Amino acid sequence: MVYSGNVNSSTVRPDEVLKSAVIAGIPNIAIANSHLSGDPTPSAADRNVTEEL
Repeated sequence: MVYSGNVNSSTVRPDEVLKSAVIAGIPNIAIANSHLSGDPTPSAADRNVTEEL
């Protein structure tokens, strides 16, 4: 786990998320996002972070 947020948000730095994989030479990573509300619909912020990564 690289990041853990609060009820409203989590700050994600793409370089920190990918750093360990790059150092280890790992070609693929999995990224997960939970929605405590139970509604799995991605928010605009979810989409933006996914595009950045």
